[in-house]
Amino acid sequence: MLSEKMQTSATRTRYQWQVENQPPAIMLIHYNKAGREVGRKPVNVAINGLPKVLTGNAQCERLWRVLTNTALQVEGFKIRAKYIAADSDTPNSGAVCRFGYSRGSGFDYVIDRGQVIFNG
Repeated sequence: MLSEKMQTSATRTRYQWQVENQPPAIMLIHYNKAGREVGRKPVNVAINGLPKVLTGNAQCERLWRVLTNTALQVEGFKIRAKYIAADSDTPNSGAVCRFGYSRGSGFDYVIDRGQVIFNG
């Protein structure tokens, strides 16, 4: 569910960035199912309209908090956030933020596409 929220928030960031004439940052507002505001997070935006992520695990941790409006925990379990640089030997390989438990499944957030990909 949080992976879906991350994907949706990245898309919302791009739309809001376009509507606001492409500023360097926006204020992403999070709502609950009843439509009430539950949080606001500033988002630095890259030139493609997606959240800007610099290198490093701390940047991925920040991305998680900004896009999901939650701490790096799910049901009491800590979520790992790892930055993985693009592989220059692999075509169409972009840098990713990898999120998951210490054991088990997780997902990658492809930074330059704003896309979530499950990695089993």
